[in-house]
Amino acid sequence: MLKQLIILILIIKSLNASWYDNLHPSIEAGMHLSDFQGDIVNIHSKTDFKDDLKYSNTSSSYFVIGLKTDYRYVPNFYVSYFSDTQTKDTTFNEQKYIADAIFDTNSTASTIIDYQVVNFVLYKDFKIKGKMSRFLRWRVYSGDIEFDVGANMKMVRWKIQLTKEPNSQIYPYWIEVNEDILLPYIGFKYFHYNSRIYGNISALSVNEAKSLNYEIGFEYRLVKGLYISASYLYEGFEATEELDNHKDTVSFRTVGNKFSFKYFF
Repeated sequence: MLKQLIILILIIKSLNASWYDNLHPSIEAGMHLSDFQGDIVNIHSKTDFKDDLKYSNTSSSYFVIGLKTDYRYVPNFYVSYFSDTQTKDTTFNEQKYIADAIFDTNSTASTIIDYQVVNFVLYKDFKIKGKMSRFLRWRVYSGDIEFDVGANMKMVRWKIQLTKEPNSQIYPYWIEVNEDILLPYIGFKYFHYNSRIYGNISALSVNEAKSLNYEIGFEYRLVKGLYISASYLYEGFEATEELDNHKDTVSFRTVGNKFSFKYFF
């Protein structure tokens, strides 16, 4: 899908249509180096992802497709896709109840976490143009500022599967979270020649589900249209899921540094 979209953008760009001059598509691809944080809580026990299930030093792929416009009443948008699948083995130090299964002290288990997030952000930008000023003997440009306000439709697909060891003795237990959450979105950018500092946040807390994601980063233009980016990214949610005979509240966060390349067509 991404390959076909890039080809379509290149074809449209090659036509040299005047209306395309007001459209600025972009793509971003990178890697998120993070730790899994949070826990699974039920009436029996609390299980920590990092301490009990041994999830740390994980990595995941990160993709973004965006479109900015110069049309006054047309909003901008971007779609980010975050995907992470990790497998860990653990030995429990105390008895745990997870997904209707009982894991005794010193028992071992294999777990798989599959986490996918889509953020569809629709926003309007408000720019403040910088100006030249004199500092001692030099003329210095103050830089440009942009504020973004909009909404983020977040789609969370998360699943953990647990298997008692040895695998042949018992079938897998699992918890699955499927949530679609509409969140407010606020962003900030500071531009100074080839450099950009940016940040954004989306957060919402309701009875059924809670979600928070934010990013703070720095971009530098290597050549025309091509930027390298480094940022701190936080993605997390909380949801209560009930299936068959178990009811678990999942509080899950993936937190760490993101490195990526971004290209503006």
